[in-house]
Amino acid sequence: MLRLPPYITRLVGSEFGRVVSSVIRLVIGLAFSLSISSAQAMWAKPDPNITVQDSVLIIEAKLVDVFKTNLNNRPTTLGLLSIKKHYKGTTNQPLITIQLPNSSSPLLSSDIHYKIGTSGLWLLNINQNGLLSANHPQRFVPMEQSDSILKRLNQSPK
Repeated sequence: MLRLPPYITRLVGSEFGRVVSSVIRLVIGLAFSLSISSAQAMWAKPDPNITVQDSVLIIEAKLVDVFKTNLNNRPTTLGLLSIKKHYKGTTNQPLITIQLPNSSSPLLSSDIHYKIGTSGLWLLNINQNGLLSANHPQRFVPMEQSDSILKRLNQSPK
């Protein structure tokens, strides 16, 4: 609890000192809460052409399951995508696994969490663990917003 020095309280009277002390506490608390609420993850928006070019697999798919496992003795969360259509890269599997942020680790502001049932265009790359991932907001696009990406795909070498 913030207290004014006793000499100020004696100078201006005890009732006024309590009011000033309350106002000071309120201002400090408000400033603290505003500084915390403005903290957020910031993503640099990469060139969409680069995102398309550096994706090893671009598919229309739906996240159908999420499960936890251990990878190199570390807890890891994986997602299972059901592929509807291929746009770049190939796989002869109807389902693929991607690495997701670990739900049992402390949350990071840079983590992107996808819900089961999320469906759209996935622009996947290979992460540091050698697994496919969509680790940037521009690596997943709902199909209703995918026209510009699909145009770029038709213009770029596969």
